[in-house]
Amino acid sequence: MSTSSRNVCGVGNLTFTDAAISVSRYVLVLLIHTLVFGAAAAQEIPVKLSQYAHAAWRLQDGFLDSTPQAIAQTRDGYLWIGTVSGLVRFDGVNFVPWKDAQTGVSPANIFSLLASRDGSLWIGQAGALSHLQNGKLTTIPGPLGRVNRMLQDDHGTIWLVRSRSDNETGSLCEVRENRTVCHGMAEGINCRAADALTRDANGIFWVGNEDSVCSWRPGSASNISMHGLQAPGIGAFLPQRDGSLLVGFLRAGQSAGLQRLAAGKFRTFTLPGFDGSKISAVSLLRDRYDGIWIGTLSQGLFHIDHGVVDHFGTADGLSSDDIEDIFEDREGDVWIATSAGVDQFHRIPIISFSMEQGLSSSRMLSVITSGDGRVFAGSPNGLQILNQGKATAILPKDGLPAQMVTSIAQDALGDLWMGVKDRLAKYSHGQFRTVSLPDQQPIGPISVVVDAKQTVWILRIGHEKRLLQVSKNLAVRPVPLPVATTPHEIFSDGSVAYG
Repeated sequence: MSTSSRNVCGVGNLTFTDAAISVSRYVLVLLIHTLVFGAAAAQEIPVKLSQYAHAAWRLQDGFLDSTPQAIAQTRDGYLWIGTVSGLVRFDGVNFVPWKDAQTGVSPANIFSLLASRDGSLWIGQAGALSHLQNGKLTTIPGPLGRVNRMLQDDHGTIWLVRSRSDNETGSLCEVRENRTVCHGMAEGINCRAADALTRDANGIFWVGNEDSVCSWRPGSASNISMHGLQAPGIGAFLPQRDGSLLVGFLRAGQSAGLQRLAAGKFRTFTLPGFDGSKISAVSLLRDRYDGIWIGTLSQGLFHIDHGVVDHFGTADGLSSDDIEDIFEDREGDVWIATSAGVDQFHRIPIISFSMEQGLSSSRMLSVITSGDGRVFAGSPNGLQILNQGKATAILPKDGLPAQMVTSIAQDALGDLWMGVKDRLAKYSHGQFRTVSLPDQQPIGPISVVVDAKQTVWILRIGHEKRLLQVSKNLAVRPVPLPVATTPHEIFSDGSVAYG
C-alpha cells in the first residue's frame, strides 16, 4: 500500500492505516527528541559546558611541543597558536609550526596574539612585537619588554600593554607608522607595568597591574589604587553592558578573585552557587550568546549563561585546569589554551539534556512539549520535566502511581494523561488519579493520545492489543475494530496503524 493512502474505518474519530506505514517507536522517539530539544535551543535557556561538543588536543599526544599561551584567528580562517617555543598554525586538522621563509626562525616566547582587520597577525613576545603580513615577518623597533595584551580600536590602531621593560615611558602603547608610542605617568597613567587591557564602549582604555587599575583616554585619566586590599595583580578585564567592569585577579581571596568595579568601588562578583572571591581569574570572555567564560590559574573553566554558573575541568575532559587564554572564533566556537593543550567548545544546534542536568533517567520513552514551553518526558525512572533549562523528576515518592512512564499526552486544559506501567494516570494540578478497566483490573502497558476533539484514546500494547476510549467521567470502554485486524500504533492526529 502507498504510504500516502489511508483506510477510513469510521470508528469514533479515528482513522485506521495499514501497518506498512507504522513508524518504529525508536525512530519516532528520536524524531520527537530532535524537535523538542531543537525548539529548546531556540529559547533563552541556560546551556552548560557539558552540553557543548568538546574536543581537546594535548601536548602529551604530540599535537604541540610546548605550552600554548595565546590564540587568534586571521581573516583567512586559520587559527594561530602562540606557544613558548614558537608560532603554530591550525587548519582544523593539523598543527603546523610556522617559520620565516628567509630565516627559518619562528617567533618564540609568545604571550599575546591579535588578528587585525586587514588580515595580518600581531605577535606579542617576551621582549618584542612582531607583525606577520602576507607571509612576511617584521619586528617593530623599540624596547618593549613583554607584550601581555593587545587590541585594535575603532580606527584600526593597535594598542598593547607591557611589563618587564626598562623603558619608563609607560605601560600602554600604540603602534604608529611601524613604531611604538607609549603613554604613562606624563599623561596620568600610574600603572607602570601592566598585564590586563581592555577598551569599553565609551572608548576608555583600562589598564591593570599589580596594585592599580588605570583608566585613560586622551586628555583624561584616573587611577584606582588597591594598596591595603592585598591585591595579587590583575589578569583580565571584561566590560559589562551596564557600564561596570569585571576585574579578574590572579589569586583568590577577599577583595580578589573576580570583582565587579562600578563607580570606583570593588565588589565581589557573586551568583547563586558562585563566589568570585574563591577563584583566580586569568582570562575573561563574553561570547556571542552573551555567555561569560572565566579561565583560572588552577581551577579550570567557569561558564555563566543566563545567570547559571557551571564548571568544566580535567575531570570532565579539559586538557588542564591551568588556563592561559580564551578565544572565540568567527564560527562561534570557543577555544581554550591551557598549560597542557588546546580545547574547543562548539555549541551545537540541538541541546541535549541528561542525568547530569538533573534528569533521573538516561532513557526516554515518550516526549511532549506543552503550550507554556515545558517539556515532559516519560522514562523507566519517572516523569521528567524540563522547564527553562532546569530538569526535575516526579517519582513514586512524589505521588507517581508507578516508576515507569511509557506514554504521555496533554489535553486542552493542560492535564497530562500517562501510561504508567500497567495503568492510565491523569495528572492535574499536581495530583495523580489512576484509571482502570470496568472490572478494576489494570489496563496493561499502553500508549495514549488526545485527539483534536479532546478524546483520550488508549492502545494496549501488551500481548493482547486492544483499542480503548476514555469518557469524560473517566470510564474506559473498548472500541470495536475492523474484522481480523490488530492495532500496532496510535498517533496524535487520530490515526491508528493496524495489520
